[in-house]
Amino acid sequence: MKQQARSFKHQLLRKWRYSYLAVFIVPLLLFLVLMATSLSIMNKQVIQTNSLSVQVMHNQFERIFSEVNAASQDLLVGSQFQRLSRTSSTQELDSLYLYDSSVALSHVMNKGSAIVDSMIFSPSLNFYVSTTRWGTLEDLPLMDDFSLGWTAEKFASVFGRQRWILGLEDASCCLAGGGVVNRILVIRPLSFAKSGWHHEFSVAYLVDVSPIVSGYLSNSQDLLITNRLSGTVLYDFTDTYKVGEDAGILNTIPSGQTRRIEGKVVTAGASSETNAMYFVMTEQSSYFHALMVFLLISLGYFVLALGGGWAIVKWRIGKDWQLYEQAMQETGTVVNQASTGSGLYSPFVSSVSRLKAEKEGMSRIISDQTQSLKSNMIAKLLAGSKGTVSKESLQASGIQMVSDTFAVVLLSKENAVPEQLDEQQCIRWFESRGFGVFPSVSTQGIALILNIPIHDQSQDSHRLYIQTMQSMKEEEIFHCLDIASSDLVEGLASLGEAYLQAVNVLEYRYAMGSKEFMMNCDMLEMSSKIHYIYSTEQELRLSQAVQTGNSAEAVHTIHALINDNKALGVSPQRLRYLLFNIAGTIIRCANHLEERYPGMIPTISLPPILQADDLAQSCKVVEAIVSNVCNAVLLIEKQYAGEGGAQYGMYQRALSEVHSDYRNPMLNVALLADRLGISTVLLSRIFKKFHGFNISDYISSVRVEAAKALLREGVLVSEVVEQCGFGSLRTFMRVFKNSEKLTPGQYRSLQGEE
Repeated sequence: MKQQARSFKHQLLRKWRYSYLAVFIVPLLLFLVLMATSLSIMNKQVIQTNSLSVQVMHNQFERIFSEVNAASQDLLVGSQFQRLSRTSSTQELDSLYLYDSSVALSHVMNKGSAIVDSMIFSPSLNFYVSTTRWGTLEDLPLMDDFSLGWTAEKFASVFGRQRWILGLEDASCCLAGGGVVNRILVIRPLSFAKSGWHHEFSVAYLVDVSPIVSGYLSNSQDLLITNRLSGTVLYDFTDTYKVGEDAGILNTIPSGQTRRIEGKVVTAGASSETNAMYFVMTEQSSYFHALMVFLLISLGYFVLALGGGWAIVKWRIGKDWQLYEQAMQETGTVVNQASTGSGLYSPFVSSVSRLKAEKEGMSRIISDQTQSLKSNMIAKLLAGSKGTVSKESLQASGIQMVSDTFAVVLLSKENAVPEQLDEQQCIRWFESRGFGVFPSVSTQGIALILNIPIHDQSQDSHRLYIQTMQSMKEEEIFHCLDIASSDLVEGLASLGEAYLQAVNVLEYRYAMGSKEFMMNCDMLEMSSKIHYIYSTEQELRLSQAVQTGNSAEAVHTIHALINDNKALGVSPQRLRYLLFNIAGTIIRCANHLEERYPGMIPTISLPPILQADDLAQSCKVVEAIVSNVCNAVLLIEKQYAGEGGAQYGMYQRALSEVHSDYRNPMLNVALLADRLGISTVLLSRIFKKFHGFNISDYISSVRVEAAKALLREGVLVSEVVEQCGFGSLRTFMRVFKNSEKLTPGQYRSLQGEE
């Protein structure tokens, strides 16, 4: 018996162990991805480094070539060279003239920071002049002015031929201490074309490039300069290529591009001053070793993680076996009696009978949950939750769709709650005519989402739907109901909008007292020429009531606005826009009050108005916000009245005078002071104390707010000036622009766009 239990445990743990070990394939794949990513990053880094080095070399050598060209130009136009160019024989040159020429050459050389020394020579004249001496070209190996250390043959090959293009020679030399100074000899003809002189001259410039090469190139990089026209090597930093030989495939690399050639990463750059090409080359092996070290370290971490993971697997398997034993004991199966003949999980077979006994109860629970899920999804569709309910999720919950065309119908009865309506009878009537029906209970009554059947693509779905809805009035079950329908919409995402359309239609029917069947398009046609009225005077009255804390007056103004527009036949959707603008007025008043009394005005949390399906409830929320703001204003006034006494009363009278007489162009601080019987200085001090800024600025702000409201209504600017008490168009333009940073015309255009 014990051996059988051990065999069962061994088989089960082995299966678990294989499952857990499969998890380690993921870290291995990640390690391979890490290797590939590291190689890619390293290659990109080398290419970037090469590109930067080429750019630096280009800039540095362009500077050198510019200095060489400038120095040569100075020699060419200098008075000393003019005589030299006319010389046909060295006998014509006296020592004083040669000395002056040598000094002039030194002066020209000193103008360039990169040039160490220079020399002018002519192979045909067999003569040279340096900054320290002059003589024949045969004397150069003996004198070696530039400390080149060349052989006589090398001197002859470099200086013994006339040049018509720019040339570079390696002029590096060894120091006494064993170091090396990297130098190049730049040889340039004074004239790149035949000049017609007795003899042609060239100039040799000795340039120290050690700061450039050692400062901007790493140990793994090589610098190569070639002639772009001939393709020959002009200079090689590491002597890999010989001067004068063909650069080969390197000449095919475009400027600014990088290629891999013979185990090297090569980046090219072209000179804009000369025909030179710059190449910076990096050995791939130089950075491959660093990459291998990095990967070996990563492999070490992976092996460490593998060992730790194996320890975790053993611990996890032990915990799982304890849970498995506990589960077997709870099902009444003894581990020692477990049989492996019918599978690893055969100990749980004995509990199937109990699961069958519980199946009926679970089915009821699932049915209830499915019904709850359906109701929740339909409620989300009506609430306009776009994207949260899909066609597939509806089908998975048992709701079958017959098309992608929908309408929302509201069945309501005045003074009746939704539970008193015969929902199932209405649903059966629609289903008998081929409609898919998704019912839901809303605050307006029973909301039915109708999925419109399409039997023939050539049939007009809208016409068939209208015929079906009109036939409802012939049915007895619908006689006592108020029916409102949205327009036909496409797709589940449009059902929220369709529900609001049906709510608008129902509210419009109640407001108009109509009993006829009506769709959203019918309501829009009937109310298309009726816009809501919210005049400047009404907006200012509401604003003054809020700012003075008169909650009753503010609420009365809101009720009057809503009821008056309802009586005019304004559609419910436009009434929501009206309420939205009323809320905007209240928020602006609260913001002004917050500027005057920081931290003392309650925060306004405005719920959705345009998307709400209950206009009356939205009105109550706005009224509650008004009451909170007004109560805060009254508390502030009570506090200030206690502290300020008669002065606060004088401040309140001044506010009232401004709001009631701002249309008077003569209204100013002096007139207000006369009406209140105090001096202008005292009035200004009192107003600044309780309001926070000058009374003149406040009068202007009240007039500007009134002007903005009139501009939004389309009133002419000349009438705005007259109705708001500005006195003149010039004053109005100046005050309005200082306040709003816009002209009245720009403000009107901006409001029209919005």
